[in-house]
This record gives sequence, structure tokens and C-alpha cells, in this order.
Amino acid sequence: MIKYITRTYSIKPGIKTSGPLSKSIDKNIPQYRRVKAWERDKKNKDDWFRDKYSHIHAERRRRKEGNSAFIYGHNSVVSALNDAKRGRKLYYHGKNINEEIEKLCDRSGICIEKVSKQELNALSGNNVHNNLVLEAAPLKLDTASSIDVSDDAIEVHTMSDNQKIVRMNRGNPLGVLMDKITDPFNVGSIVRSCFYMGVDFALSAGSVNVEKGFSSTIHKASSGAIESIPVYNIDDKVKFITAMKDKGWVFVAATVDSDNSEKRILMDDLRIVGGTSGVILVLGSEGQGISKRVQHECDYTVEIPVRARKKNRSVDSLNVGVAAGILLEKLTAEK
Repeated sequence: MIKYITRTYSIKPGIKTSGPLSKSIDKNIPQYRRVKAWERDKKNKDDWFRDKYSHIHAERRRRKEGNSAFIYGHNSVVSALNDAKRGRKLYYHGKNINEEIEKLCDRSGICIEKVSKQELNALSGNNVHNNLVLEAAPLKLDTASSIDVSDDAIEVHTMSDNQKIVRMNRGNPLGVLMDKITDPFNVGSIVRSCFYMGVDFALSAGSVNVEKGFSSTIHKASSGAIESIPVYNIDDKVKFITAMKDKGWVFVAATVDSDNSEKRILMDDLRIVGGTSGVILVLGSEGQGISKRVQHECDYTVEIPVRARKKNRSVDSLNVGVAAGILLEKLTAEK
């Protein structure tokens, strides 16, 4: 049998741990303590957690409020608030809110809530929001079947009812048709140019989601102009163009290297183009452009001449929003 021997050792402390000497030693030893995150940021604990996880709450709110549009940016928010029926709730960040916006909210009975910067970032999809996000009813499109013109108004026949538009300019009625321009920044830019140049209406053929309506990006890119100019959807663009031509409308397609030279006109000749009813400028996407079928149905084609000294294959055309502004200036110029 193996016997285990246990030995006990007594160790004398090198320094006495009691008495006045021990207190002086403890005083010189640094006391390490983990600083809490809210203490480091000099915030209340509840406020710190609310700010940290506000983006999660905002995402849940976006999913819950699926029938809402979140409009961001000063001009876009002000334009949407001018429609008293659309706004639902305004979120802002900062010390004070703009007096004009506060009056618009008070007029419409819209609740104002101060939230963190992180929550505004989440509600706006991390876009530039200018510390303002408006939760509003989505702005949707009616589908137009035909358009008639009278002396002082334009009557648009939609699937639900007939709508009258007060004419924006003294000359021939002017409209813009966007053919499958899916980039929301380009759509917003075109709508902004349309409003600025006095276009009476805009038409969308596969450019805007009819069910969801205008996205927040389109609101921002148009700087709120989407609220001030009527935009309609078109189901069958070829059928629509044919029916409108029978009513006296003239269609001009903006193209690059059009195949049909007989229909091609110079850009400076746009000011003298006009039908018995009006003119509609057709714009296509930068990638595919206007379809051949639509070009065939249009009365004229126009191209913006290239004035660059050197050729570059990657820059063979203008941004469609920029091209829209140039062509609309020619169309609205005094004859």
C-alpha cells in the first residue's frame, strides 16, 4: 500500500497586510474598472440603448408600415406636405425643426417625432435625408388611355375617371414619354426638368412600378417636382401612340444614330414642330434606348450632336436626364 505524506508549509508575508502601512500600499495600487459604454459616451443608459438599436426599430417599422412611403430631403418633404392628405408622420433629428415645415404639419394634423440620426438613416435607406423623413401615403399612377386638348385644359382619360390638367405653357401642349427608363435617379431628373420647362404631363411606359408607385429615390431626385406635375402610366405604348396620332399629336423620338434618315430632323427645328393637338417627346434608357417599334411609330427622330474633339466609346451619349433638359429647351423656345 502506498502512503501519501502531506506536508504543511507556512509562508510569512513579506509585507504586513494590516495596520497603517497596508492602507498606504492600497492607495498607490490603481483600481481597474471596466467603464460602461454609456458612461464613456456620457449618456443615460436607456438613451444609449435606444440610439444603438434604433436602426433595428426603424427597419421593423418599415416592414410593418408596408403601405407607406418614406420621403426624405427638405424639398421633397415640403412638396409632399403641401398635399394635406398624404402625410402621416414626420421624423426629424436636431435641436429645432424648420418653422415652415412645422406649420405645414400643424395644418394637416401630422404628428412630429424627434428620433436619432441612426433611425433616420435606416428610414431613408442611408441616403442624404437632411435630418427629415416623412412617412406618407404612396403616390401612385393612373393608367391613361387617351388624351384630348381644349383651349385652356388637357383632358386625360384614365381607367377610373377623366382628369383635367391646366395647361402650363401658351404654345402647343407638351408631354414627355419615358420608355423603360428604370433608373429612379434618371426618372426623377426628367420629371424635375419637365416641371421646370413647363411640360404639361409625363407618361411612363415601364419606367415606374404601377403597384408601388413612385419610390423615395424618385421623390428625392425630382426635388419634390413629382408632386407638381401629373404622371400617368401606359400599358401598351405602341397602341397608345397610334391612337394619339389619330387625334393630332406629334411624337418625336430622341435617338442616337437613327436608322430612318427620312424622319430625322435637326435639334434646332424642334421649335417649329407641332401638331393640331400637341407634341410628345419620347425618351429611352441609356442602355437600350427606344425600341425599334416605337421609333417606327414616331413622326420624327432627333439627335443631340456630339461636339467632343476626341472619340470615346464609353461616352457615346448624354445622360438621359441631361438630354431631356436640352431637348425640352428647344421645344419650348419661342418660335
